[in-house]
Amino acid sequence: MDSQSGPVPPSGILATYTLLIGTKGRVDVTGPTGSTRFMLVDKDASRPRLGVTIQSNPRRPPALEPPAKPIDWTWKIVTSPPTVRYIDLTQDSLFRTLLEVGGG
Repeated sequence: MDSQSGPVPPSGILATYTLLIGTKGRVDVTGPTGSTRFMLVDKDASRPRLGVTIQSNPRRPPALEPPAKPIDWTWKIVTSPPTVRYIDLTQDSLFRTLLEVGGG
């Protein structure tokens, strides 16, 4: 999820966009003592997961996977890389995170 910036137009406004994979939303919070991210992820997820399928025989149709269960989306706090974890968003965890970012 790398942010990419386009060229600065004459208006001086810089557009930034982020390609989100496996999530429905992201909020970056930056303060005087750091930054953190909140992401809209699967309620049951505790960390990012990535699956890769490699097809070795292009003439053979890919195996059908069973339909995935519906995702229950919820906001979670995301820790910094390299060990990315999702922390449940509660009133207490939100308060602690904002104090850390804000230097309070």
